[in-house]
Amino acid sequence: MNYPVEFWSKLSASMALRVLNSLGLEVETYSDLKSNESVQLRNQFEDLKEGLIILFEYSRLNHREKSKEEIKLLATLLINEYFETNEEINIQQFLKELSVINNELLTEIVQIILSSIQIETLPLQKKNLDIRKACIEHLSTHLNDSIEFFISKQTHTSLLVGMLLHFEVPDSKNSKKLWEAYLTMIENDELFWSYNLQKDLDDYQFLWLSAGILAQHDIPLESLKLAVNRINHISEGWGIPKNATYKKDKQIIHLYMVGAMASEWLVAKERNNDAVQLYNYIFHKTTNYLRSSIPHETDIINSLIIELWSRLPQIKPADSLDIALYTIPLYDEYKHILLALTELYYHSNNKIDIKLLMREIHEELFPLEKIMYAHDENLLKWYEQFDWWMD
Repeated sequence: MNYPVEFWSKLSASMALRVLNSLGLEVETYSDLKSNESVQLRNQFEDLKEGLIILFEYSRLNHREKSKEEIKLLATLLINEYFETNEEINIQQFLKELSVINNELLTEIVQIILSSIQIETLPLQKKNLDIRKACIEHLSTHLNDSIEFFISKQTHTSLLVGMLLHFEVPDSKNSKKLWEAYLTMIENDELFWSYNLQKDLDDYQFLWLSAGILAQHDIPLESLKLAVNRINHISEGWGIPKNATYKKDKQIIHLYMVGAMASEWLVAKERNNDAVQLYNYIFHKTTNYLRSSIPHETDIINSLIIELWSRLPQIKPADSLDIALYTIPLYDEYKHILLALTELYYHSNNKIDIKLLMREIHEELFPLEKIMYAHDENLLKWYEQFDWWMD
């Protein structure tokens, strides 16, 4: 085969030589090409695509199991290389071309690729969003099998994909399996999630889809209580690692945020009683957490306060102001009060009374806040962006 293997991938060139030679295919290297002046180097992008098509065609032959696995690994590397080029790519068309050649192999490769795609920054990773969308579309005829595959991988990324697929299936029966996989995931002390949540990024999507799965339970409140009890065990005392409390706090707060979001899913399903019961539980748990003597990590709790108070007007529209008047005096941190009332203000129809409440609290507490945190320029600068109650 008159084909420059080095164009395929610097990482997989040697593997390509070994695999293709084992299939009886001869390939050229750069040294071969340089010795032949009549050969012109072709576009790397086109070479990569052509090489993939050739590899997929040969993958249909009967090979040893080891060879099949090597072909799959090489093809996965090459497809990733193809996606990383700077060329404009019609991903759907490309996957369609490969599926016509060997749909079974492509499905396995798409599952592997989806298990590794992470959306952590935008707009730099917009292409990854397009790739994920196209790959999920390809799996539309293999949804239930694929959900099982992603659950079994037991990683944050693969579980997120399993959830995305779950909501593509009108009659998916995987709700309980996904919820159990979610609980297993957040029980892992090494789980990391960013508290700087953005709706297009994976950490938020993981929370939101987990909430959607909780909302599918017959009695969401009972399911959440069982989950909290499962995680909320002793994390202080003799023999307990020093950072154990912090790790358990992150896990519990993650659960509380899922509960708050699930109340919105329940309202959308017109299960208002379930929504109110679940929301009340999370709201009181959050207030108690802020009032407890256990040191809490404010940067983590901020995300919970935002998700909780932004939904108060939706879950309890007639009582939101009264709840604020009763609850806000229980909050010790000015920052928490500011976040709570800001979210309430932007999502409430009763903006005037919320402004008056915030203005009163600001005049009382902010002068002291400036003295206490005079050394923290970033915090004081952050406060400056909040002025909605001034006019």
